[in-house]
Amino acid sequence: MNSFENTVTMENNQASPPKEVLSSGAVASYVEAEAIREVSSPNISPIAQDTTHQNLLGMGRTAGQRTAEVFAGLRAELVPMPETAALARMSGRIAARLMISLTSKKVLNFVPVRTDSFAGLIKQALGQDSTGKVLVEIGSGFSPRGITLAKKIPNLQVIEIDLADVIEEKRKRLEHGNIAIPSNITWKSADLGVQPLAEVLGHQRVDVVTAEGLMAYFSYPDMTRIAKNVYQSLKTGGTFIADVGFMDGQGAQEASRIVQIFWRYTSSMAGAVY
Repeated sequence: MNSFENTVTMENNQASPPKEVLSSGAVASYVEAEAIREVSSPNISPIAQDTTHQNLLGMGRTAGQRTAEVFAGLRAELVPMPETAALARMSGRIAARLMISLTSKKVLNFVPVRTDSFAGLIKQALGQDSTGKVLVEIGSGFSPRGITLAKKIPNLQVIEIDLADVIEEKRKRLEHGNIAIPSNITWKSADLGVQPLAEVLGHQRVDVVTAEGLMAYFSYPDMTRIAKNVYQSLKTGGTFIADVGFMDGQGAQEASRIVQIFWRYTSSMAGAVY
């Protein structure tokens, strides 16, 4: 298979601009698409726009929420555990099952692989001692990774940021699913497509920032702007971990059937590389 998603890390060394390093954790991807078709508002990013006309399964009014629902469904189907079950709802699981039925699980295994790859890169960036360090996950969606890391590394402060609809729903699901919420995790709601990260964090400098699956929703100028905003919020020596997807060859052809399903229920993406 020739379909991959590159995980990119950026380090803030203050004296020089961020340096991009391609990690070895390339993982299969099928959701990258061509330019977003909706007209963007200057005050609302494409991922946060009200696109209720695409809400065919009742998964949410924005592309961001619908995408979070689909990935929550995929995680619940592919990695069954209390956290993934609690964070998914039936509409997302139906979409996930449809995708699984249309292709092999091998194509969709990028979902758990990417999550684990990010977790490994986060731990590597934090080093041996996480005391007093801060991890920020932007576009965290319904991923259980923040909760998992907060439990495993109690001296680490975890901050998850996403759209208000997603954050509110995530907290409700965790409580309804009786998932213990550690005291070292907090949530903030924001549209980072238009609001600087530094503003959301109250100009706090942090050690690691992640953006799993987020960049593909934005044009390249917007990606650059978001990356610069993140850079300004990193401590000296801090790390930004993000993925930029591309598809090519047989993998793209094999995945094309479910790409159309994904677009239909969520939205197309502006940051694809072919």
